[in-house]
Amino acid sequence: MNVQFTCSCGKRLTADSRFANKIVSCPVCGQHLTLKVAAKKTDFSSTGFDDLSRLKIPESSVPLPRQVMRETMPIYRRSASVRSASRMRLAWLPYVVGGAGVLALLGIVVVMVRPAHRGLSETVVSERVGESVGDLVMDRPHVADSVSKPRASRLKTTQTTARADETFTAVAAPVTPISRLVEKLDRGLVGIPKSGSSVFLSWRMLGLDPEEIRFNIYRRPSGGDEIKLNESPLYATSFLDDQWDSSHEHTWRVVAISDGLDHELGGSFILPAKSPTLPYLKVPLQLPEDGTAPDGKEYTYSANDASVADLDGDGDYEILLRWEPSNSWGGGHPNRYTGPVLIDAYTLSGERLWRIDLGININASSHITQINAFDFDGDGRAEIALLTADGSVDGRGKVIGEQGADHRKAGGTVLSGTEYLTIFDGLTGTQLETTQYVPQRHPDTTDPTPDEIWDIWGDNYGNRMNRFNSCVAYLDGVHPSLVTARGYYGGRGRGGRTCVTAWTWRDGRLKKIWMFDTLGHPELAGYIGQGNHQVSVADLDADGRDEIVYGGCAIDDDGTGLYTTGLGHGDALHVTDMDPNRPGLEVFDIHEGRGHDAGMEFRAADGSAIWKKLPHKDVGRGVAFDIDPASPGFEFWSSGVKGIFNVHGERISEKRPRWINMGIWWDGDLSREILDGTVIDKWDPVAEANRRQLTGYQKPYFGSANNSSKSNPCLVADIIGDWREELILRSQDSSRLMIFVSTLPTDHRLRTLMHDPHYRVSVDWQNVGYNQPPHTGFYLGTGMKLPQPPFAIQYLD
Repeated sequence: MNVQFTCSCGKRLTADSRFANKIVSCPVCGQHLTLKVAAKKTDFSSTGFDDLSRLKIPESSVPLPRQVMRETMPIYRRSASVRSASRMRLAWLPYVVGGAGVLALLGIVVVMVRPAHRGLSETVVSERVGESVGDLVMDRPHVADSVSKPRASRLKTTQTTARADETFTAVAAPVTPISRLVEKLDRGLVGIPKSGSSVFLSWRMLGLDPEEIRFNIYRRPSGGDEIKLNESPLYATSFLDDQWDSSHEHTWRVVAISDGLDHELGGSFILPAKSPTLPYLKVPLQLPEDGTAPDGKEYTYSANDASVADLDGDGDYEILLRWEPSNSWGGGHPNRYTGPVLIDAYTLSGERLWRIDLGININASSHITQINAFDFDGDGRAEIALLTADGSVDGRGKVIGEQGADHRKAGGTVLSGTEYLTIFDGLTGTQLETTQYVPQRHPDTTDPTPDEIWDIWGDNYGNRMNRFNSCVAYLDGVHPSLVTARGYYGGRGRGGRTCVTAWTWRDGRLKKIWMFDTLGHPELAGYIGQGNHQVSVADLDADGRDEIVYGGCAIDDDGTGLYTTGLGHGDALHVTDMDPNRPGLEVFDIHEGRGHDAGMEFRAADGSAIWKKLPHKDVGRGVAFDIDPASPGFEFWSSGVKGIFNVHGERISEKRPRWINMGIWWDGDLSREILDGTVIDKWDPVAEANRRQLTGYQKPYFGSANNSSKSNPCLVADIIGDWREELILRSQDSSRLMIFVSTLPTDHRLRTLMHDPHYRVSVDWQNVGYNQPPHTGFYLGTGMKLPQPPFAIQYLD
């Protein structure tokens, strides 16, 4: 059926009703309009809709490109019944709140739904009174701190008839995109000596830079005059200065040009005299002292996983570093004492800002301690979120909880005591607020018995209980929220739990906004045992709000279950746009359970399988990168099977790369290179062989990887310079970090990946559990659409 409406230019338009609540383009003036639905003669006195924060900007659709589609959000939420369904019907939003008044919201005419429970839904448009329409049904209470219910991954409809007093019409409304808040970064100029007379310079193109932006590069020797190095403005974000005199200190600066004018100082970079010709920046570290555990065994410290955030608001990143004691454990065999985990903050020049000591009541394990560093409250400086306990000490020496408490059992495992969630000031390390972690080990006691632990978590010795995940997600589409999680295994005979909790830190207050919990909710049993050793975040349903990809299941932005595959726990997870010829994001996941029909699977954003491989196999590793320019989209390979597969599940090579671990955008093309530990290789699809690009463990670098067989770097991320990623390794003696920067030429100019919100939150969760490489929220690979449009973001001041 068709509906008619009038554009503001006066053109009378007709549109198919399937574009209800979608963006359409006027063929005369080109204005983007939203075909809205309204119902007249509606009594508003009993709507009960008191949560205006749930209103969303309408979802975009064809004929607009996908990038625009992801910059807008639907006013209606996809919903389905799981228990007792409540019918939703449309209500025309008047201009005055209450009765039959009228509401103006940011100058946008919006449409509200009248739910029995607070929430939003969709409906099908009808032109004529009495015509059959499809009403979506739902049972989805959205009450803070309530336990969330699952929601089906596909829409369910029932047929009803419109009442005679309801006339459905169409209203044209302008679209106002909602932008995510991100760090206000500087140009991140960096210089890497390539020889005694040449320096490779690179800098950022920011997320909101206009496409016509160009750059000038200037160099000034110590005590001398500044000169411009380029004859004409530069399109590229890198430059080779081949007139460098290494015997003197030099300062370079980059200036952005738009409309022919130098309008922005882009930052500077200094190289001291006689700087060595090395492809990395050195960050000196302060190694902690060795210790002795209560069992008399000595332990030492080594630098481990890292993250980055702008802690002081200057537009540059600082490094958050976890110090791991040598007696830490992976979680599977928690039967020994561990030294305290320490968290340091360093500037890129090596100044230590603070050290947090998590204390003796937090066992040392990558499955327990994870760093979330983000500007949660929008004040321009990042905060740090950590799991803490009695005896943890903040960056200014203040003790959290009960000082002197020792909750360790015989042998060293911590299975009792209160656990806390603490927000720390990023600049000083001072605790800002501490609250009880959710969930605790047991709902009724801080000292549960082994049987009580087993009944809830699935074993009696703490392995399944001490499996944590955490991340940052834009749950409201604009502001970053903290998400913490506990439990991802099924139980051994009984028990097993999955609990995901969302928090906000705003106006100096830490607030829990929802909790998804399988405990006590048998209808959620399908979500037990579906978690991975890591977590990912993505806007799966293209509504502008992030979902939590927990492995084999996903949790929606409001804390309801989006879907569960039932394929079980896994060790690797990749979420991005992997097939540029298919709309939406995709998920590549591997599974270790032998009782399922897929050890490796590629699925759509809604959880439906695109293809599955390796039934009843325990697959330990798997990756998804674009490594073959001749094959459109990403390529996939894993342990347990030979060869490489394309996006259609077809084997395109009988051989596979040697490494099944991490990835990095390192050289000048758009394909991704393969990273394992301290080495970077490029896949040669013609020769079906690895080609080495960097060997970080050899002289003169002597770099080291982390976490034993997991062999991951401290961090891989686009933290400085142009769009390509940096590799952060620790030295073998943990006396320094080395930030390796690519000096290979590139013909491509991309915006800094850190201004893509999908990528930015990926960098945050990279240190969680089994480290996984970050991904973008768009297809980045051979054949991608260039130039990039600006990201749907706004900078924090």
